[in-house]
Amino acid sequence: MGLSRFLINVHDDLSGLERRKFVVLKKVNFVAIVVALALMCINGFSGLVLQSLACLLAILLIFLPVILLLNRGRYHFAASLFTFGLLAMLSGVAYSNILIDRKTHLEVIIIGLSVIAPILYEGWWRRCVFACIFLALCGLEALKYISHDIPLPSDYWFALLNYCVAFLLIYFFSAVFRDELARSIEEADRLNEKLTSSEEQLKKSKLMMDSLLNNLPLFLAMLDRKGNYLIVNKKYEDAFGIPIQEIIGHHYRDVLPDEIVAFHDPLIEKCLAGTPQDFYQNISQENGAFTHSYGKYFPIFGEDNQVEYVTVFVTDVTELKEAEHKLRELNRTKDKLFSIIAHDLMSPIDTLKNTLYLQDHGELSQEEMKRYTQSVRENLSGLSHMLDNLLSWAKAQFHGAPSHKSAVCLHQLIEESAGLFKEILRKKQILLRNEVSPDVILQVHENDLRVIIRNLLNNALKFNREGGSIYVSVQTESESIVCTVRDEGVGISESRLEQIRGRVVMDSEMGTSGEKGTGIGLSLCSELATRNGWGIRVSSKKGEGAAFTVVMPVNGLILR
Repeated sequence: MGLSRFLINVHDDLSGLERRKFVVLKKVNFVAIVVALALMCINGFSGLVLQSLACLLAILLIFLPVILLLNRGRYHFAASLFTFGLLAMLSGVAYSNILIDRKTHLEVIIIGLSVIAPILYEGWWRRCVFACIFLALCGLEALKYISHDIPLPSDYWFALLNYCVAFLLIYFFSAVFRDELARSIEEADRLNEKLTSSEEQLKKSKLMMDSLLNNLPLFLAMLDRKGNYLIVNKKYEDAFGIPIQEIIGHHYRDVLPDEIVAFHDPLIEKCLAGTPQDFYQNISQENGAFTHSYGKYFPIFGEDNQVEYVTVFVTDVTELKEAEHKLRELNRTKDKLFSIIAHDLMSPIDTLKNTLYLQDHGELSQEEMKRYTQSVRENLSGLSHMLDNLLSWAKAQFHGAPSHKSAVCLHQLIEESAGLFKEILRKKQILLRNEVSPDVILQVHENDLRVIIRNLLNNALKFNREGGSIYVSVQTESESIVCTVRDEGVGISESRLEQIRGRVVMDSEMGTSGEKGTGIGLSLCSELATRNGWGIRVSSKKGEGAAFTVVMPVNGLILR
């Protein structure tokens, strides 16, 4: 393997034809070294010291320098040294053999040397080399007679004629062969360049295609009719933790989890039968959440109208599903708000209008007017609470920036909020115990905290029994301050607790005295708490009352 690399290794600054010329020279020079070594050994054992010495000189003065010159890129100098050096060496040995009347016929080797001249040389230089080789042969042939003082006979001239014919045949046939070879090499070089260019374009196209596939926001793959993956994008690697190279060529059952395989097996079978398949799949995660995916299988038919391949794309529609769910909730809330506006808000106004109408027409006695006035006052108080909640909810839905923080006395804020419900407290004989110290000062968004406290108090009043109590207290827990509103009412069922924790706008329930509501109070509390970085906890048992706790960061606490 190393010898082969050595024989074909030439510099890259040569053209294709030039490279091949000097590769041939390297190989011929290597063969010449082997032959010279063999002849040196044979001549040495035969006692031919002069011939053995000539072989050694040829190796040291011609063949090894040729190798050195080729490795340094001196190709033309190497070719000249090989041709003329070998010609001189062969001519010298042949002349010595003539002098001792030893017939070795080295002229044949000299004729063989002329064969490589058309390969290594071009133009006038090639003709010059041929002429030198021809003249050397003519001279050696003449020396056979002159060295013995014999006049040149007619056989000499016939020998020259034969040499001339042989050289002409070698020259023209090798030239034709060389030209044809050169054209073939040029054509091969052109084809090689086109192939190289095509390979580069193919690599670029593959890189672009891989980049396109791997950056698509969906799973994309192609399978053969046996179910083995032919193409997959990086989504598979990211989702299943298996490198793309280890997925391609493997069956989908060996790659996908069992529950996904069970779902997709019938889809792939139907697609292999020639029918495209749409699918929608919910996948449960370890954390209890669900991912939603939609996809489609497409069959690809071959020339025999049989399914050869199956392509599949799968896209994650979890965000769309969540957005759809939120949109449905908002739509339901919108319908609920319209219902509130149409009925719950208009009802107190209609009561007020009717009372004023009866008063204007003198149809109410003083006692009746006092009773109606009390009812209108309670209705207007509830209406004010409803409107405030609706406005606060709308502001929270549109992500309105909360007002600046201010120092708020929590005890006073609770007292002010309770004052809005003093008629209901009196009517239901409920005792409100404000256990918060006046020293507790919070640096908070006052309006948001006020809305939360008011709604929690309203909820406790609504579902508390007559004669019951409401307790409002504050404590510190680790890094937080917690404010709890606890009642002794009817409590909350487990299903409704789940709705409250899920921040769902619920259908309003009637209070213990028939009180109505909008159903958005607790949802509004959660919205405002989240916006401020707070939390709301709820605990309750049916029939044992409920406790709502607002959890606020302790870094907002100020103590006087």
